Amino acid sequence: MSSVRFRYSAWDLSPFILNPDHMQKTINDIISNDWFRYMDYLSGYDNVIHYSWKKKTISRAERKEIRAMLEEIDEVTGITFKKTRKRDDDIRFISVPEITDDTLLEFSDLGHQNSTFLVDDAVVGRASAGTKRMKIFFRDNDDHVSLLEKYILRHELGHTLGLGHPRGQGNDPDYTVADTIMSYNVYQGPAFFYYGFTSLDKQALQNLWGLNPEAYTVNSVIKPQDIVEIL
Repeated sequence: MSSVRFRYSAWDLSPFILNPDHMQKTINDIISNDWFRYMDYLSGYDNVIHYSWKKKTISRAERKEIRAMLEEIDEVTGITFKKTRKRDDDIRFISVPEITDDTLLEFSDLGHQNSTFLVDDAVVGRASAGTKRMKIFFRDNDDHVSLLEKYILRHELGHTLGLGHPRGQGNDPDYTVADTIMSYNVYQGPAFFYYGFTSLDKQALQNLWGLNPEAYTVNSVIKPQDIVEIL
């Protein structure tokens, strides 16, 4: 399980100081094979991921944002997202007023798929893995989509698709959200920064799930803008 934490003790609002000894950033820093293998297993190893949501708790604007987010990843990777009924889903989006212990699901013992994910006290979002699906919980008390909500949705989706925190630490000082959506470092001074999925995020997902065969073919009129050298 993974969660997004917003604690002032973790966000001291001081300027980011990058360690020059750790400046090289690669997809290996943000790939989590445990998450990837489990989603691959849940989805039947065919790169088709079915999703659903609890319609009563998610506004029309939020549903539109979720679709746009999934389409963005669908366009540049080998994943195909399909909306389905809740009983057949691999990912379920759930809006809740608060993230509490009730939003937790234990990662089940599935033999070779068994793994332990660190659990932090969540405040605004959490990705949780169960025996039949993964659930993305995000805290929300209104009908509009804020930049924070965009960040939460993409951060937690990243987990379910195989991305982890930079070098295993969400607050790694060498990384900010300008580098990867998987960083907790969203503040510079008092300002909240949002960049969406970065080139590094997309490279990592392409490495895990392959390229979209419809977008990247020899005769395609679509230019592979999002393919860059993988470090």
